[in-house]
Amino acid sequence: MNYIRLIVLILLFSSGLYGFSNPPHKFYVSVMEIRQKDNTLQITFSIFWDDWSRYLEEKQQLRANLTSKNEDPKAEAILKAYLKQVIAINLDGKPVKINYVGRDYESDLMYCYLEINNISSISKIAVENKFFFDYIDSQQNIVHVIRADDRKSLLLDKDKPKGLLNFSTN
Repeated sequence: MNYIRLIVLILLFSSGLYGFSNPPHKFYVSVMEIRQKDNTLQITFSIFWDDWSRYLEEKQQLRANLTSKNEDPKAEAILKAYLKQVIAINLDGKPVKINYVGRDYESDLMYCYLEINNISSISKIAVENKFFFDYIDSQQNIVHVIRADDRKSLLLDKDKPKGLLNFSTN
């Protein structure tokens, strides 16, 4: 998780967009890390929570008060439904069920935790991540897949919302 935060902060600082206030920024990115642990794929998905808050207000007409004690419980239900619409994973050509585990906030980021159970091995993984493609034209979604010591990545955008990674040794 620290690796994801480091990538996001590096992107912000290199873009000169990180300031002392929370103005809207011109760089929109999410980071998804998919890691195989035993027979489970653990997925950590991070975005800026202020972008999610604006989405809720503008697209869902919900002022959710994210990160506060008075956070509207509808916000998490909307998040779960939205993630189900915009994220899909196929393993070796077959769609798999993604389970929502929860979410939390740390600094400027919202972390969403997902998992896929009963995975024996991965040779090919297709990932579709259309998060915010219906909302922000310049949105980019970075995907890292880690299997043992093998790490592969994808950069997805509105024109290329899905990609395939091959982990087979052939």
